[in-house]
Amino acid sequence: MVKNIRRSILIYLTVIIAIVSIYSLIFLFLMFKEGQHIPSQMVNVDPVTAVYWVIATMTTVGYGDVYFIGETGRIFSVIAAISGVIFLFGLLFPLVLTPWLDARVKSLLPTRVPSKLSDHLIICGYSPMVESLIEELEHQKTLFVVVERDEMIVKDLFEKGILCIHGDPSDKDTLDDANIRTANCLITNESDEMDANTILTAREMSDLRIIAILEDLSKRGYLEYAGASDVIAPKSILGSFIGRKAVDPTVSHLVGATEFLKDIEIIEFPIYPESELIGKSLRDAEIRKRTGCNIIGIWAGGEFSLNPQPAEVVKSNSILLAVGTEAQLLKLKKLVQVRRFWNRAMERKERLVVVGYGDVGKSIVDELKRAHAEFVVVDRNEDVLSGKGFDYVVGDGSNEEILVKAGVVSAATIIIALNIDTDAIFATLVARTLNPDAIILTRANAPICNKIYRAGADYVASVSIVVGQMVAKLAVTEHKEDVVILYEGIEIEKYHVRKGSPFAGKTLEELDIRSNVGCTVIGIEKEGRTVTDIRGNTTIEEDSILAIIGSKDQIRKFEEYEDMRSKSPEIVMIDKIGEIFR
Repeated sequence: MVKNIRRSILIYLTVIIAIVSIYSLIFLFLMFKEGQHIPSQMVNVDPVTAVYWVIATMTTVGYGDVYFIGETGRIFSVIAAISGVIFLFGLLFPLVLTPWLDARVKSLLPTRVPSKLSDHLIICGYSPMVESLIEELEHQKTLFVVVERDEMIVKDLFEKGILCIHGDPSDKDTLDDANIRTANCLITNESDEMDANTILTAREMSDLRIIAILEDLSKRGYLEYAGASDVIAPKSILGSFIGRKAVDPTVSHLVGATEFLKDIEIIEFPIYPESELIGKSLRDAEIRKRTGCNIIGIWAGGEFSLNPQPAEVVKSNSILLAVGTEAQLLKLKKLVQVRRFWNRAMERKERLVVVGYGDVGKSIVDELKRAHAEFVVVDRNEDVLSGKGFDYVVGDGSNEEILVKAGVVSAATIIIALNIDTDAIFATLVARTLNPDAIILTRANAPICNKIYRAGADYVASVSIVVGQMVAKLAVTEHKEDVVILYEGIEIEKYHVRKGSPFAGKTLEELDIRSNVGCTVIGIEKEGRTVTDIRGNTTIEEDSILAIIGSKDQIRKFEEYEDMRSKSPEIVMIDKIGEIFR
């Protein structure tokens, strides 16, 4: 950088000296032509005067003591003044000042991590996904460093207190500065081509685990060949998840259930039209009595209610978050009568509509094909649709006329899988206006789920949030990529109650965790025995495992509760199940 600045200054000075010299010669020639070199004209025409006039004119100072009287000389004066502004100031900024300022900014940016940093993650490239990943890693107290080539991003991260360095992730010196030889894992998150270059460099230097975030599914093999340990295809995974959600009513097993204690799972059930639960309060529905499940949350209109009151009414297109054994949850699935609604929709030829056929849309379609569902796809590009063996409509997925043509008005389920969030929001608005009763599932890139819910979606899946959570789990637990964290915004975590804990021997009513921090205990495991029927008189025993659900802030408050931040906490987190994917 210093060499480049010196070179720029040398070029700048050379150009200026050359121009001043040429203009001085022209000045002398024109002065002699006008006869101003005659002593009686009281003008001392010599090289010094020539240089003096050129500099005064080019800098627009113009003292007026030396000037041309002829037309040609005056035209030259104008040319010298204009070119002076261009050459003196126009070249000064790009050749000298801008490189100098860039060098000053870069000199203030971090370029090396502490030498003692070890057992950390190296994240190459910053994005909204990395923002979610950082939140997860910070919550897990996992050490990491972000390597970014964009100065402004590094400056912003540095000001936020996030450990980062500026540099090219594919450069050996940069990776050395990130302590790659003592790192646990490296995550590449730039373009596929840049990632391949970074992976090759990293693999030369270390045999650490490398996780690559893939943009183009067709390039997966190249990144694996370059040396990636795991290749994550976020759009494909997200599409498969949304597709499974869409076909859930057609299958008899549970789709998307997550086990968080021994034999105890958590899952969400959309309330489709014609469910007998619609219009009933949780008390009147008697879900626990009839199925054994506990309802720990309700999504309705884009708002999540954790620990709903018994008087809360179940509405059409709301979503119940339930906890129970597999058998109990299957009873609840039958209770919401999803299958009957779906079968009637199929009898009336109410097909699913998939809007968008990119990587996410393709994975959704694959799931629908496996379930033998009837569907139609909407996309702008006819080339990617023709010859695929399914019905399609070519056009703008956010255009009302196109959506009507695709059958949105009578569709049972509408899946919005557009790549641009603004298009997805508008398409959701149009679809909801055309069909108030349909179940609408929408994919999002940025974490803007609430806005899409307000547009009318029943279910929103954010690529950045899902991948951030998934990569965090993959990086620290080495689970495979099909272990998808299903939810967003609400976390489920498990804590081990050690011997001597002030929690041991007390009832939940005495601890009053919900009032103090907002979290809820949804399960307790002790010696292989699991309890989900949690009541106020439930006693917490030593060496038991608590499953806690709450928002990130509530979980953080729980960790601070009862001196959770002491050096020897009596309750320690042993696992992070995930976030509720919304």
